[in-house]
Amino acid sequence: MSKVVWEEIGNQEMWNNSLSEKKETSFLQSFEFGQFQEKIGNKVFRLGVKKDSKINSLCQVIKLKTRLGEYFYVPGGPIIENWGEDLKNLVDTIKNIALLERVSFIRFDPRIISEKNQALLVEFGFRQAPIFTQPACSLTLDLTKSLEELRSRLSDSTRYNIGWVKRKGVRVKISQDESDIVLFNKLLSETASRHRFNLYKNKNYYKEQYLTFKNSSKAKLFLAYEPEEFGQDVLACAIVVYFGDCVTYLHAASSSKSPKLRAPYLMQWKIIEDAKTSGFSNYDFWGVAQDNNPNDPWAGVTEFKRSFGGEKVYYQKPYDLVLNKAYYLETTLERARGLLKKLKI
Repeated sequence: MSKVVWEEIGNQEMWNNSLSEKKETSFLQSFEFGQFQEKIGNKVFRLGVKKDSKINSLCQVIKLKTRLGEYFYVPGGPIIENWGEDLKNLVDTIKNIALLERVSFIRFDPRIISEKNQALLVEFGFRQAPIFTQPACSLTLDLTKSLEELRSRLSDSTRYNIGWVKRKGVRVKISQDESDIVLFNKLLSETASRHRFNLYKNKNYYKEQYLTFKNSSKAKLFLAYEPEEFGQDVLACAIVVYFGDCVTYLHAASSSKSPKLRAPYLMQWKIIEDAKTSGFSNYDFWGVAQDNNPNDPWAGVTEFKRSFGGEKVYYQKPYDLVLNKAYYLETTLERARGLLKKLKI
């Protein structure tokens, strides 16, 4: 049997095409997500096992900074075709790079992982991370159903709100102007202040994320405007990512102006309609609370998202491979931060 070789991959089309064919596809492992990370100053390594013109296994590694040092993070991955054969060589490859880059630990975050593969990670020295890095629970909608069936699964109040908001003259548009991201950032800051959650300190974070995916036709910015007779203010907006067979409702914000108009309801339904008519088979609302705990960081948006139907998906925590003692202090701080602020991407 020939040795499995993980090599750096620089071909964007090959990477995305191979990734899109995988059952466990995640936009977090997309070439564009890596490009976005590079734009905000993070180093990225794209490793793959090639066979002919395809990549059988993929692992996009991002070098992230903490207050105490740096670590390797694999969001939504690795995506491995044969864990029994490919994992050992992947771990060896990343460890060699990690030693050169002087990181304190390696974090794999495949989101959904079988018990068998979890056991393999433990066998190679990984331990479960102290907290979730991405949402612990999400809500997904099956877009293979007809629009009529999707509408029938809306809660009665949500179905009413959508029609009422439309009759009141709220307009939902897909932005054609890149500068509209300024409107999104402004509304997001207002929303964060109102609901007391933290945003990334990097002022270009959301702009670069949106534009990187948009430039590859993989993101849209939705804007809900107030009725024309009142003006041109944006009442709600959302950044939506389109990758593989899934559309992800990634970031959203709303204005405190005219809350009775309930603009987010119409906007959400228009996004779902767009995802359906564009031919995607899954819609991911991204984050919801795992249960009825009011202190869950996603509690505030859960009722709204669940009113559109969908099924809850529960994820596993990431797995960490410790490389030096700085890990233990860093994860202690990580636990503390997890209690104080809402998780972000």
